Amino acid sequence: MLRLLITLTGVAVAGACLLLLPKLHVVEQIAELSLRLVTAQLFFWIVTIILLMASFIFSRQAFLKYIRLNQFSGAVQPVRWAGIKANENWRTMGWQSGFFIAAITLTVVYIQNPFSLDRFHQILSLLPVIFLLAASNSLVEELIFRLTIVANLETTEYKTRAPLLSGIIFGGAHYFGAPGGLPGVLMAGFLGWFLAKSMQETCGMFWAWTIHFILDVIIFSILLLN
Repeated sequence: MLRLLITLTGVAVAGACLLLLPKLHVVEQIAELSLRLVTAQLFFWIVTIILLMASFIFSRQAFLKYIRLNQFSGAVQPVRWAGIKANENWRTMGWQSGFFIAAITLTVVYIQNPFSLDRFHQILSLLPVIFLLAASNSLVEELIFRLTIVANLETTEYKTRAPLLSGIIFGGAHYFGAPGGLPGVLMAGFLGWFLAKSMQETCGMFWAWTIHFILDVIIFSILLLN
């Protein structure tokens, strides 16, 4: 129980920092949005590194097990309510689910942040910063909301509940995110559960980071074009 409380407290504090740091005066005073977002990411990494150091100390073996990026195969445990059937493998499930979730994310974020399609040609000049932001933000959030929870609860009685806990915290944090509001909470909550499940079943964070990266490319593209 103590490990659970420490883990959830650490993740909750880190999540609060991700919401509050962009509001610092040193960040808000930057006029250009793309530069402001990059600056915020630098602060995010300070929080992430501190949390990772603590996780490494408390759960070194599980930390090293799940932080790997070369594991993308593994049996998918069926979940009836989510439509996940038996005899699936993450080698194919990862790509299929990733594109499906990306399509839903694109639709919801565009509805919440509409922009003129006439500006879509500007996307090419923004791609470098979009990829940078997406890679950094998705990795930060996977390390905080997925790896920390899954690794620290690996040897406890709460191991099987780690995906659910990840989904609850990640979903709650996205009430103020993009997508936001109730749709954002529900989507991010499911995503948090699903990506933590992928991490446990593949013993690595390849699919968690890859799928999250694709979604963040979509989100940052729309935010910067809006």
